[in-house]
Amino acid sequence: MPKKRSSRRYRRLKRRFSKAKVPFEVLIGAATIPFTPAQTGCMTPMEALQQGNMIELMNQLKSGFLGIDIWNRGAGGAGPNIMGLLNPFDMECGRFTKTLLYAGLIGMVRRKITGRYTNGLFKKIPLIGRIVN
Repeated sequence: MPKKRSSRRYRRLKRRFSKAKVPFEVLIGAATIPFTPAQTGCMTPMEALQQGNMIELMNQLKSGFLGIDIWNRGAGGAGPNIMGLLNPFDMECGRFTKTLLYAGLIGMVRRKITGRYTNGLFKKIPLIGRIVN
């Protein structure tokens, strides 16, 4: 008995509507955010949360993601430091955003080098195997 072939149309639709997968490097970068200070010499968001200091936690997240200098250092004052945020080598401003951005770029480079054949490796991880590539 001959095998039943799937139509080309079904294969195209399956490829078009497949879920976008998150690179593994981005998950590692997101996991390091609570343990990384937004600026050098400050407490980490996890330390602020353990102390119950919600104002400091919000300031850490604001400084880490948006680059707003809440400690009034530098020429930017208390507002956003746009030049520090746009400078890819200045990790004092927008550290969390740049961490996730660099992790995404590293994931894209890894996919280009290894091809898309690393998917089988991550499928074996029980909980995150469906969303990681």
